[in-house]
Amino acid sequence: MKDLLTYTALTIIYLSIKSTLAPNLPMPDMLILIAFHIATRRPSAVGALLVFSMGYMEEVFTGGVIGVSSFSMGVIYIGAYLVAHKADFAETKINAASAVVVTLLKAVIALILLRLVGVEAHIFPHIIPVALLTGLFAPLFTAVFERIDALLYGHPDKEYL
Repeated sequence: MKDLLTYTALTIIYLSIKSTLAPNLPMPDMLILIAFHIATRRPSAVGALLVFSMGYMEEVFTGGVIGVSSFSMGVIYIGAYLVAHKADFAETKINAASAVVVTLLKAVIALILLRLVGVEAHIFPHIIPVALLTGLFAPLFTAVFERIDALLYGHPDKEYL
């Protein structure tokens, strides 16, 4: 439960900054990094609900089409969870490369969903810088999330959510 509250608060702070102070600046997609962290290190039903809720909050804060980001985040959570059984994301290079790929995947899923519902959408020009920044900052954010887990529960490998 502590994780739920902590990551929800982080999501609200991040989305507040992203939607008000820096709406046109490329920023690392912290929601992707949180979802990836939860799916690979703390998988649970509550984690899946949290990731879906984070996508919904992103739509509310940024004025996106309701359902697109939340569905995309859910697909990313499930995909990361399934891949985590076969790969080790503890290595920095793999973690960073995965963050870039997952950020691009989120954009592609959103584009497909928007086109399916009849919204004329194009590849978002800012997605490449966002994906690169997300990959660049992935090791830092992962270390922060692991530190949060350790502070909340004392043992970073314990099941939390």
